[in-house]
Amino acid sequence: MIYKYNNKKHGIEIMLKFIKKLKQSSGITMIELMLAAILMSLIVGLATLTYFNSINSTKTTLNIAASITDARTAMYRITKDLREISSIEEADDNELKFSSNVDQDEDFEVVHYYLESDGGFYNLFRKIDSADGKIIATHIISSEIFEYLANFGEDSL
Repeated sequence: MIYKYNNKKHGIEIMLKFIKKLKQSSGITMIELMLAAILMSLIVGLATLTYFNSINSTKTTLNIAASITDARTAMYRITKDLREISSIEEADDNELKFSSNVDQDEDFEVVHYYLESDGGFYNLFRKIDSADGKIIATHIISSEIFEYLANFGEDSL
């Protein structure tokens, strides 16, 4: 028996079955894919933002801790120098110069504390005699760090 086979008709039937099957399948639409991509972007963005905020707060905390340590060191050094003071040569809002026996020998050295501006902040320097000044505190906000008390009835020191 010979069968006559109509390829055109059979091809259309197969195509219609395929389209019908596609319509019935529960696949992912383009809108669902776009929504998933947007949600994923939001989640990744929030995670990244949280990460960078935590890094910035850690840096800020470390800078504050370093500033506190610098301030304590500076106060210790200034207090130690002032205990051996012999005379005050200059006293201003942003500098202090006096004679002190810093190295515990027979000679008195000229100790000079002063501020220098550094990009919106100030650095506190300590200079002994003619040697170069050394930074003992950084990131000072105000340029007026030295305050003096006068005797009763006097305007200034």
